[in-house]
Parts: sequence; C-alpha cells; structure tokens
Amino acid sequence: MTNSEQDKQNVQDSQDDDYMTMALPDVSSSLLSTRQRKIHAQKEKGINKSYRERERERREEGLRFSLMDTEKPSKAMNMMFKMGYTKGTALGQGCTQSRIEPLKNKYPQE
Repeated sequence: MTNSEQDKQNVQDSQDDDYMTMALPDVSSSLLSTRQRKIHAQKEKGINKSYRERERERREEGLRFSLMDTEKPSKAMNMMFKMGYTKGTALGQGCTQSRIEPLKNKYPQE
C-alpha cells in the first residue's frame, strides 16, 4: 500500500469509530429540565393551571359572597323566610338544653 491508500484507510477507520462511539446526551435530565421550564413559564403567564388550583380558586370565589345577599331571592329562600329563618341563625327550634356527652350504654358488653 502506498501512503495515500493508507491515509484513506485511516480516514475511513476514524469515521467508522466516530459513528460507532456516538455519545448520546442524557435524556432524563433534559426532559426534566424541559418540563420544569414549561411549568415555570405557565405559572408566569397564569394559564393552564392544574385541576386542583382551578378547583380551589372556584371554591374561594364561591365563598366570597353570600347567597342571601342576592337581589331576587329564590322560591326556596322565600319558603325558608316564611318558616322563620333569619340571616345568621339556623332553621328549626332553638334548644339550650342539648346533650354535650353521648348516651352511656346501660348494658355492658361482654
């Protein structure tokens, strides 16, 4: 073999080695960092909130105002007012002598 043929052979060998020893990046860390970047960007924009976050916001919004303060009361509210309901109290008879402790068992268990 001549020098030029040996050079060509060496070039082919080095190219084959590069192909066979291709180093792949670590996929798990890149996926994790990509996911974290997406979540951070969504939080900054305030979109695509999780189901629990949206549920909590809806609950808080619903608890901010009273159903008693609506301009036009419903039929159910009118009926409750006729039964004696007033804002801030409970329906039914007020009882001051209610039991604090549960009833004791008269018959001991074996």
